[in-house]
Amino acid sequence: MPGLYVHIPFCHKACYYCNFHFSTNLKSLRSTLSAIRKEAELQAEKFRDITFNTLYFGGGTPSLLDLDYLSELISVIWSEYKLHSIESTLEANPEDITSKKLEGWLKLGFDRLSIGIQTFDDAQLKTFNRNHTSSQARQCIDVAKKTGFKHFNLDLIFGFPGQTLQQWDDDLQKMLEIGPEHISVYALTREEGTAYNHLYKKGMFKDVDETLVSDMFYLARERLTQAGYLHYEVSNYALPGHEARHNSNYWTGDFYLGLGPSAHSYIHNTRWWNFSNNALYEKALFTKQKWYEEETLTNKNRFNEIIITGIRTSKGISIEKCKNILDFDEFSDWYMKVESLIKKGIFKLEDDRIILHPDYLFISDTFAVQLLI
Repeated sequence: MPGLYVHIPFCHKACYYCNFHFSTNLKSLRSTLSAIRKEAELQAEKFRDITFNTLYFGGGTPSLLDLDYLSELISVIWSEYKLHSIESTLEANPEDITSKKLEGWLKLGFDRLSIGIQTFDDAQLKTFNRNHTSSQARQCIDVAKKTGFKHFNLDLIFGFPGQTLQQWDDDLQKMLEIGPEHISVYALTREEGTAYNHLYKKGMFKDVDETLVSDMFYLARERLTQAGYLHYEVSNYALPGHEARHNSNYWTGDFYLGLGPSAHSYIHNTRWWNFSNNALYEKALFTKQKWYEEETLTNKNRFNEIIITGIRTSKGISIEKCKNILDFDEFSDWYMKVESLIKKGIFKLEDDRIILHPDYLFISDTFAVQLLI
């Protein structure tokens, strides 16, 4: 199920925790969008034979684009690429969502919104430089439903400094009152280069208790699964039949093409990633230079990616897929480690797949490392 991703690298303001590529300087927005259209046209020549089943506009903040700008870009996508039976998602922030934009997004072919709620606690929203209030978050969802949108993912973040388990439970209960078909739940991380990390080093934020963060993870799992959601990936929950098709491409190793600064692509064991600098990306495209770096994946690369992504999902890791990549001795040595972890109750074996026990999902990376070659 190949997916097409478009990265819009602009935001009105910088959320303190964000480590994705973006710029708050909107003066270059027009020229960057022109470069993305140029890349879309160039890549279409190479991938005319591929039918894409998902389209995802992420960022950054795609919802900040004027409808005219968005229309110019997506018209290239629709005209140059084969898109069939697609899930078409637009990432949006609550403060950008208006009736006019919603109607425009529907007309442009988007049928799913991924909205960055993050928390319903206004104090935390303000502390981390979010540009909306909890009231705006609720209102925008109501407006979107009335306009005709039926498919939503809503994001929540837990583990804010000073956040209590009860405050997190309140966020979960408010989310369940809304009842979206898909919920993404992320632990707050402190990444190098973010304002959060900079302010932490200045002593403005305290350390977060890891045991409390773990408790928050499992409380979310308890509350959401009891409400009928499937916990199908470490950070993702869906009502049955509403799993995110686009993101599932990444976890299952399907092809995906990324357009825009910093976007990644993976097709036929080749991976490439666009420059994470808007000016360099534009210059390369407009001067007919290479705008990306690339690598050909070795069998070891491919195997390790299967482990790293598969261990996070409820479907687990395909033993047959691993066996087809490794030679006999490598597979035998690797499977001995797998059997040891199965005996300890860390993994379970179901048909052709090994699946991490739910009790260990929050520390899945720890066990992924043990299975790498």
